Amino acid sequence: MSAPDGVPIEAFEEFLRRLHDGPPQHAAAVKVAIAVWQGAIARGDEEGATAALRMVRGEVDRLIQSIGELQEEGRKLAGER
Repeated sequence: MSAPDGVPIEAFEEFLRRLHDGPPQHAAAVKVAIAVWQGAIARGDEEGATAALRMVRGEVDRLIQSIGELQEEGRKLAGER
């Protein structure tokens, strides 16, 4: 695989690593947090459900942030602003 013209291969490789490690890992964390929340709801554990919902919100925020950062890095590598 080669990098786009003018992009150092190291920067391109780092971008690809982040593409696979960042958002997919955060998405998996969201899925786990939702499962924890659903389990708490099913058990009638209001306190656990509230804590799990905070976890879901935090993980969604991290997912959105990682996608935004990745998009910005991709734009920079592509020479866009």
